[in-house]
Amino acid sequence: MLLKLITLALLGVLVTSHPISGSDDYKYGEDDVVIPYKTSCILRAISSGSSRYRESWNGDIVFLVDRQEVLLIGLHPEWDKENLAVRNEFFTDGVYKWGFRWIDTNYWDPNEKMEREYGIQFMEDGLMMWIPFGDSAAGLLETSLYNLADNPEEFLSSINGVKFNLWHADSGENVSLQYRVDCADDEDG
Repeated sequence: MLLKLITLALLGVLVTSHPISGSDDYKYGEDDVVIPYKTSCILRAISSGSSRYRESWNGDIVFLVDRQEVLLIGLHPEWDKENLAVRNEFFTDGVYKWGFRWIDTNYWDPNEKMEREYGIQFMEDGLMMWIPFGDSAAGLLETSLYNLADNPEEFLSSINGVKFNLWHADSGENVSLQYRVDCADDEDG
């Protein structure tokens, strides 16, 4: 627990001190459309899920190498245990069900529009996913890159795209999601 608090404190410093370009330039995500992405950038997404009136699925974030999925993170605040669904051939945390690893986590309450912002950042030694809230953040997922790949350096350098799964086949609804990619000033996402 102490390690998680220290990590989140460092994350807050990292997030607020990271030089970003285009920080207010959110774009609407489209279902299954690939966006160029580098792991040296921070991905931010605002999702209101597939319902404006109740908790609902907030979509999937899928990281790609040449259009091939290498990591999927499904956002499921609607379930009692507030889960993340993770699909990656090396990831073994959580309970395996329906082709995913289900991680129990804690989502902060959405705003009045049922929106949540998510942040994802790859680092030299791991992956962090969080929900920013004012000057603090709630950690959703923190894992070593060795939990995601047998060669973390190659994994990081190979990821070249991200896409969003936003169509919910069971409900027939689309997830409303906006995103931005924050990179150092001298780098494009």
